[in-house]
Amino acid sequence: MWFLACLILASAFSGTPAIDQINRVPPASWRFVELPPDAALAHVSAKFEVESGPPVRMALVEKSQIERWVAGRRHSQVRITPAALKSRLYEFSIRAGDYAIALENPDPNQAADVHLTVTLDVASSIELPRKRQLAVIAISFSVFFGIVTLSAARLWRATKS
Repeated sequence: MWFLACLILASAFSGTPAIDQINRVPPASWRFVELPPDAALAHVSAKFEVESGPPVRMALVEKSQIERWVAGRRHSQVRITPAALKSRLYEFSIRAGDYAIALENPDPNQAADVHLTVTLDVASSIELPRKRQLAVIAISFSVFFGIVTLSAARLWRATKS
């Protein structure tokens, strides 16, 4: 029974694949895969595996940077992996905004077929505001020291008798 309860609890907080697809990336080019809107303030876990072709790079970028990337201008990315046949990328609690995964094929001669899987875990990224965090800590300390004080008083009385 405990095993079933733990299994249900674990499945409730694990991310489900938001994207699970194969992308063809042309030689010396890139493909962008937009993340769903609920990716903001989520833990993003992305992995890829090249099924055929040369090593590729994967980057997590803001959609506002895609136009700069395509135009060949200087752009920024949140995270990027080195060129590889297989890699993972993690980003915890990304800021609010629109994001995409970029797959870049640096090889000028050969296209790459890339299996991309992106998992979003929104439930584990919920964070309390600072004031509430402090209130929880203060209440926890108060309850803990209250219990310790009552226990110490009872032990003291029991040893005096």
